[in-house]
Parts: sequence; structure tokens; C-alpha cells
Amino acid sequence: MNLLYQCYLCNSPGGFLCEPCAHALLNEKCRKVTQGKCSTDSLLSPHCYTDRIGQIIQVAKQDNRLRAAWALAKYTEHFSRQALGQDAWDLILPVPSRWRSLRSRGFHLPRLLASAIAKSCMGRALSFIECYFILYSPFRLTLPQKYLLPAERLSNAENAFFCLPISLRDKSVLIVDDVISTGSTLANVVAKVREHHPARLEAFCLAHSHRHVSVPSRYDQSTRTT
Repeated sequence: MNLLYQCYLCNSPGGFLCEPCAHALLNEKCRKVTQGKCSTDSLLSPHCYTDRIGQIIQVAKQDNRLRAAWALAKYTEHFSRQALGQDAWDLILPVPSRWRSLRSRGFHLPRLLASAIAKSCMGRALSFIECYFILYSPFRLTLPQKYLLPAERLSNAENAFFCLPISLRDKSVLIVDDVISTGSTLANVVAKVREHHPARLEAFCLAHSHRHVSVPSRYDQSTRTT
């Protein structure tokens, strides 16, 4: 069935992202960790948003292309088998989506990525609690971050989330997002999850912007940097 579609990157048959291009992307990864206000134990972001992976993310989110989102999830599954295969978390939590965005797109990319990581690392699907543990507050009006300046993003995401009343004490948690830009959304999500006292809190973002500063991490061994 994949033969019905051309690869977005090379136009060869084999699905939206063909196997050769997927392997090429694995070799392009820079596996950087961002330094800022996110307050996680570690934050892995394997690609730069200005690279080819960013093109596919844009197609998925801006053009509402489900096939592009599936291709990104499949790629994340391959990447996590290679880079995260020895890790395990009690909970894998996708950064939430606004209901309006979910209605217009028909899918939630961070949840697809989180499901791919759970499948590759632990061989299971996301639970209902994982899918809906973090939500946007219905009592806090927020705007889409992509339309705001960096300073406006910080205030826009402040107090924008709430979590289910479930204890995470002594739990290991991974928070998943598709792109980190200013880090304001992730920082506020992390702050909310921290209130539930997890033993270990890490984050994965498929791509990051160039404005971030890279620092060494436990994932950053024997890899190139940009």
C-alpha cells in the first residue's frame, strides 16, 4: 500500500517517508539537549527544526497531513529503538493539544510520537491516563504559540495547564512534544507535573530551533553536533 505514495523528500515510491530517507535522517540527527527553564532531569531533541525533519513537521501540522504525522511517528519509533531502547518510564505523557487544533487537524502529533516511543521502548500502547493526564485549563484563555513573540509565549503558557489528581510519587515520567522553540510550553507543563512529585522527569522533543544552547547529556555520546 505504501507504493501508492511518493516519498516527500526524494519522490521515490514507498510511502510518505521511504526507508532510505528514514535511515538518512537517523544519520543526520544531532541529539542535542536544550538548556533553559524546562527543569527536567534531561531533555533529548534529536533534530534541528531547520533540517529536513522540520519540513515534514510543517507539512503535518500546517497542511493537516495525517500521512506525514504517521511517517514522523514511524520514524520516532525507529529512533527510540536505537537511542532509547534501554530506557523505560512508568508514564509517557504527550504535551496536550488545544481542542480547536485537534478538531481542525484530526490528530495530535505529540500523542502519536509518545505512542511510538511507548511501543518501541516498552511494547505497549499509551493508557487513557497517559493520554489525558495533562490538559489545557478550560478556565484559562490561551492563543496558539506560533503567532506570538518569544516574550508573549512565556506569559501565554503560564498557568495554562492542569493535571489529573493522580500521584506520580516515585514514578519515572517522560514528557513528549514535537518541537521546542522558546521552551515556554514545555516549562509550564513540567512545572505542573513536578507538583505531583515524580522521581524522574525527562522530556523528548523531536526537533528544536537553532536558538537553543546545547549541553552534554547521557544520550550525547559519540554523536556529531551542529
